[in-house]
Amino acid sequence: MIDIYTRADMDHIWDETNGYQRWLDVELAVCHAYRQIGRIPRSTYLAIKEKASFDLAKIKKLQSRGQQDITAFLNSVSDSLSAEEIAYIHIGLSTSDLKDTALSLTIKESAVLLDKGMDEFMEVLKELAINYKETVCIGRVNGSHSEPISFGLKILGYYDDIRRARQYLKTLVDEVCVAMFSGSTGTFVNLDLEIETLAAENLGLKPALVSTQVIGRDRLAMFINQLAVIASIVERLAIEIRNLQRPEIRELEEPFLLKMGSNNVLPHQRSPWRSENVCGLARMLRSYTTVGLENIALWHERDSTHNASERIILPDACKLLDFIFYRMTQTMKGLVVDPKRMYQNLNMNGGIVFANQIILRLIDKGMDRQMACEIIEGYAQEAWANHDGDFKKLVMNCDHVKKLFDEDELETCFKADYYLQNIDKIYAKIFGDNEQQKNLEVPSFA
Repeated sequence: MIDIYTRADMDHIWDETNGYQRWLDVELAVCHAYRQIGRIPRSTYLAIKEKASFDLAKIKKLQSRGQQDITAFLNSVSDSLSAEEIAYIHIGLSTSDLKDTALSLTIKESAVLLDKGMDEFMEVLKELAINYKETVCIGRVNGSHSEPISFGLKILGYYDDIRRARQYLKTLVDEVCVAMFSGSTGTFVNLDLEIETLAAENLGLKPALVSTQVIGRDRLAMFINQLAVIASIVERLAIEIRNLQRPEIRELEEPFLLKMGSNNVLPHQRSPWRSENVCGLARMLRSYTTVGLENIALWHERDSTHNASERIILPDACKLLDFIFYRMTQTMKGLVVDPKRMYQNLNMNGGIVFANQIILRLIDKGMDRQMACEIIEGYAQEAWANHDGDFKKLVMNCDHVKKLFDEDELETCFKADYYLQNIDKIYAKIFGDNEQQKNLEVPSFA
């Protein structure tokens, strides 16, 4: 992953040094397990635990001479231990026992950081949802005006999307991140099942119930797929910002700093570049799901076709999602919301979006449904056909309507607040009643 889209904490998790450290953690966990069953003397185990280390420069040097990474690693660790001590390192393990179990540790570490990013993002969404709970705007279906909605409720929907995705990821990581110490074909011929159980527990992992030479790659495919799903949820919000920032709508705007400068060709232009960036990165992350799925079907007990691609897609997917949350959190923190513009858009063509509400009220007053639809739909189409069409005026002057409504009663049909009558109940399903006390007063233009 290129540096511009990589944050330091996530980069550290996937760098070479941390990767080799996870390998060493696995080796020490197995030594501890052997100590627990009495195969390694206590003094020897303590010496290994204290002294075992690796030299990254030495590993690279050995690799440059043609040694595989696992061999170079073990040779480097050997330099830090006595002959008696090194005899207990890597007993009965296959390369994949070490690498796959260490990979589980790395993924678990990454998931903790991603969860932190999701938590910070949700806190920003929560504040926006509460602040703008009673700010009415137009809802849009198929790209067209539908009926009024609360802007806060729109944000609440994204909050709940991330809440679910966050829970799915936590559950999935417990299934994905398992330990395996079963040998070259999963038969435990050189390693007792008790060692796997104890070593896994020492690492804070569950042992895989069955493994071949590798842990099943369906687990990794599911992990990458879930990261892609989460990125797509965030992308949907980014697309909403891009749409609502368009000059003809202009209900939202990404934070804009004068010192950033404007477009040299179009100095008036203020583009939603952050949201566009997130959309592009989400596309990239989704592309990794295909490779993850392809890696499931390995030959027999294992082949090596998954190795190279996993070294790319796993760290990159984690780094991309980490950066996506960072970028969108900063964007939402500085988001410019224009309730006045929302009100103007809501009342375009004289409140045409209240047409369905008027039909329903006419029916309640005893008017035939077909007649009510024909009258109101006719006025709606007339108002829509004229750029300055005034739907409200047309309805107010209709003799059929005036027979059933007085002017004050008809006026209530055009109040957007009517659509917020259940808003507190919806919020209570997410936050509970106590959170409603935190609502900040935001002026409503309806």
